[in-house]
Amino acid sequence: MITNTKKLLFFVPSMALLIMIVGLSSSCSLILDWSEDNQPCNIEAQKSGLPECNPGYSCAVGRCVKDGSIPQGEGCSRDHQCSGYPANICAEVPLFNKSFCSASCDIYYSASSNECPSGYYCRPDESSLTDSKVRGACSKSECSLDGNSGCSTGFECIKITETANACLRPCSKDSSIKFSCNADSTCQPLGPDTLTLACIKRSKLPQTRDSICDFGEITCNQGLACVNTGADYHCKLLCDPAQDAVLPDSCTSCNSEPEFDDAFGVCD
Repeated sequence: MITNTKKLLFFVPSMALLIMIVGLSSSCSLILDWSEDNQPCNIEAQKSGLPECNPGYSCAVGRCVKDGSIPQGEGCSRDHQCSGYPANICAEVPLFNKSFCSASCDIYYSASSNECPSGYYCRPDESSLTDSKVRGACSKSECSLDGNSGCSTGFECIKITETANACLRPCSKDSSIKFSCNADSTCQPLGPDTLTLACIKRSKLPQTRDSICDFGEITCNQGLACVNTGADYHCKLLCDPAQDAVLPDSCTSCNSEPEFDDAFGVCD
């Protein structure tokens, strides 16, 4: 027969073992209760066409992030990752060769639009220029006009608004191919006061002479500039006022308006 004292001796270690098991169980539960955010993306699943993250999450820079959690100015890979989407979108910034969450806008390279805050300008998202519908994003000023600092070799700092500048390739100044750019770009006057020529990316369907245009979705073809004609913007043939004697065909005179840089004009 087991006495009360012996029962107590059996009970004490059994109780201690039970407490230890419960404690370990709780610890395991805490260890396994990890956050889904910032977990590595499942690359193997992605290769097979399966989701690389759990529902409500997607892959950005190798990590799973919650939809709508990335603030403006941070790196992204999809629009819905950005906080405030669709007012904010994931747009490519060519200067850094990366995409960032940015406020969306529609009036590309505008010198006067208030779509973007001070220190920013509206730039077409270059990843969308091959689509029929181009979209714009507010891009932070990229460089300083003082000494052209901030731009890579081959680019110049161009004033876009009173508070924001962009790194863009300059148009050719060679007399034989003046106003030309790379095959995927067109030469365009930009700026808030004295307009300066710079190369911007051409849209999928570049416009012909005298057609309505803009600086992103319906840019002008090579040799044409999208200029303000009063009622709207139209594609006009670029010309050199200093070479009035050798104007392009179908150009009666080279008109250099006061706001134009002396290096160019447009044909009447």
